[in-house]
Order: sequence, then structure tokens, then C-alpha cells
Amino acid sequence: MIFHTNFRAIALSLLLLFAFVPFVFGQTVPEATAEATAEATIEATAEVEPCVIRTEEKDSVRVRVGPGVNRTAVAFLAAETDFVVQGEALGHNDTLWYRLDKDEAAPRKLINEAWVAAAEVTPSGDCEAVSVVAAPPIIPIAPSGTGTSASDERMTVRVPAAADWTRTGLTIQAGQMVTITATGRVRICLDCNFIPDGPAGSGESATVAGFPLRGAPQYALIGRIGSSTPFYIGSAATFIAQTSGMLELYVNDSDRFDNAGSFTAIITLSE
Repeated sequence: MIFHTNFRAIALSLLLLFAFVPFVFGQTVPEATAEATAEATIEATAEVEPCVIRTEEKDSVRVRVGPGVNRTAVAFLAAETDFVVQGEALGHNDTLWYRLDKDEAAPRKLINEAWVAAAEVTPSGDCEAVSVVAAPPIIPIAPSGTGTSASDERMTVRVPAAADWTRTGLTIQAGQMVTITATGRVRICLDCNFIPDGPAGSGESATVAGFPLRGAPQYALIGRIGSSTPFYIGSAATFIAQTSGMLELYVNDSDRFDNAGSFTAIITLSE
């Protein structure tokens, strides 16, 4: 009788043990393992910081449509503002460039991409993990006039000293950034013993009536957009157009008919 009772007790204990083992090893252990794995993943993710760049100086970092100084500049990067880097690529001279969100880096500009030179900004975060992306193709500007050539988003225009306002064939839109560089020599008054002048003009200001831009150096390269007020260009000028119209160039002289020589202007526009 005693043996039979003990046997039943042992059998009941074994039954309870085998019923409890699957609960422990089948549910509790995997659940704890999953929680530990999730916590490790969250910690690893939290340690990854995005690459962020900024500049402290106003109007110092140009935003361009692609990587390289040969790409059109459309704006200046806002100072004291953080920008998250979306990708990187090498420019035409093997310099490193960062791609940014175009709506943040160049708001209200009709561009496809926005790029800044890595050497001109201050980076922070994990910039070593930035992905390499493909650079956009260079799209030349097609001139609408004659006597000009387009290459790498630039147009070259000859400005004869004896000619009236030279129409470049480029229609500028208000808000576009325009960069003009000029070279060459012009001779004013063929019967006079004057030294040929460069695009910056002579050392004297135009003060008498007849000069298109009084107050600017005589015989300098000047320009105008449509019928707007003429402005000084000289050897180099970069500006954001305040009005829309055809860009025209001229030598600042009151009597062009006895002039000789010409300036060569290279014009770069935003897209």
C-alpha cells in the first residue's frame, strides 16, 4: 500500500516536470533573447549620427548645381545653419563635394541638385559613412543669338569698342546669379596718343554727358539687362539679377565711332 502510494506520487511529479519544461524552454527563453537583441539593435542605431555641415560666414560658400567650380553657382549657403549631407562625389579637379537637400540649401531655385565644396564648410557627425553618389551631367546653355559659343554652362561674347550695345543672346531672369569675366584691350580715339585700356577702364571717372554710365571708369566694360539702368562690370563681376531681359554689353564711352579693339566676356548663368 505504501509502495503503491509512493509510485503514484513519483509519477505525478514526473508528469508535472515534463509539462513545465516546454513552458520554460519553449516560451520564456526565446522571449528574453528577442528582447536582448532588440535592445542591442536600438543602442547600435542610436550611436550612428548623420553627417552635418555648416558655415559661420555669410555669403562665403557657394551652392552649385553639381560638384566642381565649373558648375553654375545659384546661391550662397545660409550661415549658422545645419545641413544634413545626402551624398558625396569628386569634382572635376578631384576635390570632395557634398550634396545637400536642394530645397533647404537653395530655396526657390529651379535646380535639380545642390552641392557645396567640403573644404569650405565645417563638418560634424559620421561623415566617413556618407555614401558616394553619381554627379549630375553638365548641361550647356544654348545661346539664342549668333556669334557666340556655349560650353560647360558658359557663353563667350565679343564686345567691339566701336559697336553699339552688344546683344549677348542671353535672356536673364530676375533672381538668377550672373558671373562675368572679361579680357582684352580697346583703343579710344585713333587719332589720339592714348594707351589701350582693359575692361576695368581708365583711371578717370566718366563725368560728362554722353557716357552711358557716369561715375564709372571711362572706357570700362559695362552692361544692362533689357532697358534697365547700366551697371559696371570691369574685369569681373558677380551679381543676382534684379530684373528680367536680354543681357547687353558696351564700352563706356561717349563717342564710340573712333574706337578700335574689343573685349572678350565670359558669362556664366544659373540654370
